[in-house]
Amino acid sequence: MNPILLLVALLTPIPIIKQAKGFWIVSKPAGVGVHGADSLVRLVRDQEQGRLLEGEDLHLIHRLDTPTSGLIVLGVGGEASGKIARGFQNRERDDQGLIKKFYVAICSRKPSKKMGTITGSIKKTRKGSYKLTREKTEPLSKTRFKDLGVGGGGRIF
Repeated sequence: MNPILLLVALLTPIPIIKQAKGFWIVSKPAGVGVHGADSLVRLVRDQEQGRLLEGEDLHLIHRLDTPTSGLIVLGVGGEASGKIARGFQNRERDDQGLIKKFYVAICSRKPSKKMGTITGSIKKTRKGSYKLTREKTEPLSKTRFKDLGVGGGGRIF
């Protein structure tokens, strides 16, 4: 990533979208990673020190890639974080309904299909990250998409 964009991302306050018992929702800017020395959790923790109660800590519930911006759920405290993380992993229902995660992609080109499902296996790569393969072995990842034209040649899906 461009070092100037990274610096701007690191110096810009992270917006807190919602604070509730057991979790916070924050807006992760593009360029900020979720792991490492300048991680999203550390930046939010430093920024919001006064809002955390004694003994509370923030925990990452799910991930977004460094170049991706979007909403991230941070657990507050170990017990709540574990429960929410398991809900995301298992797509569990709670008393509020089904826990769902979705993505919105903005693109300037039309996809080859109007709607469909991308299915593949998640495999570990040599450098410790993961990639989607065309194999159909566990763990399996399924992503459904639908192309929504927004005018002017732009697409959202």
